[in-house]
Parts: sequence; C-alpha cells; structure tokens
Amino acid sequence: MEDWKKYSFEFLSIFIAVVAAFALNNWNDNRRDKNSESKILIEISNGLEKDLEDIRLNISGHKAGISACNYFRKIVAGNTTEPDSLMYNYFNLTRDFVSIQNVAGYETLKSKGLELIKMTRCDLKLFLFMNMTLILYEN
Repeated sequence: MEDWKKYSFEFLSIFIAVVAAFALNNWNDNRRDKNSESKILIEISNGLEKDLEDIRLNISGHKAGISACNYFRKIVAGNTTEPDSLMYNYFNLTRDFVSIQNVAGYETLKSKGLELIKMTRCDLKLFLFMNMTLILYEN
C-alpha cells in the first residue's frame, strides 16, 4: 500500500511537471508571437507613413508639372512668358515621379505567415490589396 502511494505521488508530480512545461512553452510561444505581431504592425505602419509622404511629394511634383505644361503652352501660343523660368519649368516638365512602396513589413508578414496577425476582414482585404499592388508593381 505504501508503494502505491509513493508511485502515485511520483506519477502525479511528473504529470504536473510535464503539463506545466507544456503550458510554459505555450505561454512563451504566444508571447513571442505577440512581440512579432507588434513589430510587424509597427513596420507596416511606418511603411504606410513613408508611402503617404511619397504620395504627397508626387502630388506636388505633378502639380508643378501641370504648371510647366501651362507655361510651355503659353510659349507655343505666342504669349509672353518670363524667360528666366524656362529652365525651372523644363525641369518640372521632364521630371519623372515613381511611386516606391515600402514592402518590408508585408514581406516579413508573408514569410512568418498570415496567422501571426489576428486580422479582421477589413485588415485581410487591405493586406490582399497591398499584395496584389506589389505583384502588379513588380511586373
């Protein structure tokens, strides 16, 4: 009878230790996933901020290009223009604006797996839209 109690206690101790180890491992995995999720979302957010800044610069550049087009229309039409602004307007007319998207956060998310982020439907649609935009941009 003593041996039974002794073995029961040992079995229970080992069982509790194994369950605790699995629980601790699960907690550590969840903590690591939350840290990764947070870092990826911050990286995506920073990328979107830089994309917005790039878009704003492109908009102002395109407005300057439209102004340059109007300047050269006046020249072609024979209207008087300021000759000292010819080089400035020529530069704005021929300048090329390329939208460069920051894709590092999305690429990291794709490599770690979408299940890392707890997404709503809207978030998933945004991610898929960005992914398709990147595919179109690369081709």
